[in-house]
Amino acid sequence: MAFYYALRYDITATCLSPMRSADAGSTAESLLQYKDGAPFLQAASIAGALRAWLEADKGAEAATTLFGSPHHTSTLIVSDGVFDKESLQATRPRLKIDEKTKTADAKNHAKFDITAMVTGSIFRFTLLWTGNTAEESRWTQEQIERVLSALNSGEIMLGANKTNGYGRVSIQGNKQEYNMKNAPDREAWLSRAPAATPFSPYHITSDTYVIFTVTVSFPNVLTKGMAVRQNSGNSFAENMSENGKYLLSGATVKGAIRAHIYNIATNIFSLPRSYLNQLFGANEQTELAGKALFSDAHLDTTQPPKTISRIRIDRFSGNVMHLFSEQPLSADTKITIRVPKEDAIACGLILFALRDMGLNLLSFGSGYSVGRGYGAVKEIVASNPDFEDVRLTFDNGATVVSGQPTLNQWLEAIKGGVQ
Repeated sequence: MAFYYALRYDITATCLSPMRSADAGSTAESLLQYKDGAPFLQAASIAGALRAWLEADKGAEAATTLFGSPHHTSTLIVSDGVFDKESLQATRPRLKIDEKTKTADAKNHAKFDITAMVTGSIFRFTLLWTGNTAEESRWTQEQIERVLSALNSGEIMLGANKTNGYGRVSIQGNKQEYNMKNAPDREAWLSRAPAATPFSPYHITSDTYVIFTVTVSFPNVLTKGMAVRQNSGNSFAENMSENGKYLLSGATVKGAIRAHIYNIATNIFSLPRSYLNQLFGANEQTELAGKALFSDAHLDTTQPPKTISRIRIDRFSGNVMHLFSEQPLSADTKITIRVPKEDAIACGLILFALRDMGLNLLSFGSGYSVGRGYGAVKEIVASNPDFEDVRLTFDNGATVVSGQPTLNQWLEAIKGGVQ
């Protein structure tokens, strides 16, 4: 197909959270890899995420023009995102909880592990566009740079497990414009030379989500990972960490808040389970991705971890089973959750759960029965460009500092139920 204009974007992406590259046939422990072992993110996955955001932002016609449809050939070619060979993979433990018993779901392989590229991993991909007019080139450049800026701003996440905080990246790169009527441009295109002009993404603030931010201090929290350490003959699971930084994983935050909200929603407000599954996702006959997005919370330790030994008791006989050790952390952190703005019920439910966290009615991690995982919440802020921040503080119980009208709307939506 003949063309007179072209655009090339060579993008370097740095993972700001873990990145999971998988397809429908992959297991939780495996990632997509080329034959030489290099992990990669499928071009279709990158293009699909960019297209979905552009369609929501500019409409179906713009998305079809750039990315194509079953009846319209795409003018944009997206390459695979190939990770650097030195990029590391890490495995995190996961646990499925039975909603009725609130314990590990033994019938459905409760314990499983999930593998992902670690935060800080780097991958590269290229966007190529070809067309016939200068006007098309200018319009396409505007759309490409908008979706790439949205990707850099965190409005678009890539790969799998996005509701657990995976797939956030920052980007940088170069771009190149070609006019095939000019000999130097034709030579550069035919030589496949890398793009040479620096591309700087701009910040995009979307009003799509309400962003909940919790500032909290944990006096003792356990976030057990997979690594096991020996201590005076006793073994214990180390706290989860990545790149030398302790963390409370997005999956852990999501699991605790989900269980708490299921109790509130079903026992107090009689909300249907189908609605809650849409909010948090479900894995029944088919995978259903949730609408609420949870991020890893990195823990800033306020004092060195101390190893504490405990005795495990046989609950039936009352006899001592064995001695074991734990290493609870004292740490400050910020927990971030994003909820679709149009879902007032979801916003209200999340705020209910976070308020209960501030009142020490909700814990995170392991050891809640002995007081682990309860935090001292300084404040909760729910923000969106369209309204005044909803702000709660906890100096003396839960106090609404600002945003009462929006809070009232959320509460009324919950009382009204799902229509």
